[in-house]
Amino acid sequence: MTTIIRGMNLFLIGALAATLVLLLMLVLHAQTTATQVEIVPTEPTASDSISIKLSGTWPNGCVPKNPQLSVSGQSIRIDTSNPGEICTDALTPWSLTVLVGRLAASSYEVVVNYSSPSQKSFEVVRKTFSVKAADQAAAQELILPIVVNGTTDKTTHYQTTFTILNLSSSTVEAKLQIYDQKGAPGGVFCSPLAPPPSTATALLNANGEFHNSTSANLPILNGWARLTWDKPVTVHAASEVTFVGAPPAPCLLICNRPSTEIIASARVLAVKAAKEFRVAASITHNRHTALALVNPSASDSANIQATLFGPSGEVLKTFSGYHVPPQGRLTEYTWNLVECNFCFVPPQPPPDMFHGTLQIISDIPIAVGALDVLFPEGKFVGVPAVAP
Repeated sequence: MTTIIRGMNLFLIGALAATLVLLLMLVLHAQTTATQVEIVPTEPTASDSISIKLSGTWPNGCVPKNPQLSVSGQSIRIDTSNPGEICTDALTPWSLTVLVGRLAASSYEVVVNYSSPSQKSFEVVRKTFSVKAADQAAAQELILPIVVNGTTDKTTHYQTTFTILNLSSSTVEAKLQIYDQKGAPGGVFCSPLAPPPSTATALLNANGEFHNSTSANLPILNGWARLTWDKPVTVHAASEVTFVGAPPAPCLLICNRPSTEIIASARVLAVKAAKEFRVAASITHNRHTALALVNPSASDSANIQATLFGPSGEVLKTFSGYHVPPQGRLTEYTWNLVECNFCFVPPQPPPDMFHGTLQIISDIPIAVGALDVLFPEGKFVGVPAVAP
């Protein structure tokens, strides 16, 4: 009897050990196959082309491949597979990007599956995300088309001061993201506030204000900013671009410069993205209107046409060969926008004295900012850009 009991105990111990090993393998498998799901752009709207990026570490060399996409209602299914029957026994990083395209405003659930010749289909990961209506996203976003900061030499520098006003009776959380001319996030704030890439976040009380300047002792940045907030309320914003004739202070912000140190300063109002803008344009010997055209879309290029109207409304010139990449910015003087400087035909000289209207039309919403540059000093003043 003792022998039988001892044998049963050994059997139970062996079965328990095998179960523990199996559980450990399952836990290890779950850890090593943990998959990250990234929605691009991170806060998509109905006008965005959406992609889903999958990445992680697989327990062997037969990583997920061949993604097959199917969309049914609010369900997005991605079936992955690997035809390999013999897999290297090593942890293997992997990633896939699946283009989904545009989706209607709603909440969606992504389910990712995997199968192989030795394994039946199983669920790898699932994630939910939301797509906002295009007009809803635009209502909670403003673009500041002109942001300039940084040292030009030992005695001059640029600095931009942001002012954000909460015009509502509720608390609003606002986020200010800075981009360079090519659309890459840039650094303009002192490191304790927002190290590069700069994203300043402000909690605005009812009728509250955010007022802050960039840190001028940084490399030069000529770009733009995106302001977003978390509630469908009215927010006003502006950027004051200043050219200062004095050395920049390291990190410590000097915002109250005496007028003797300010060479030029202009306040540029934030605008909502739109498909058409009008600007009062001047072309003279000592004044020329300069434009900043921003494409805030994270996924689509903007195709832009510029038309210059005379004082009586007659068309003087038009050109439609501009393509601004996602999150990029195009800056140019008025005459150069409508005169094809890269065509085979020699460019025509600008008029000696002109005051009229510049019309900017795009196939997707863009933002426009404008300055009159004064010669020969190179000073500047702000010019409103109006969406009809």
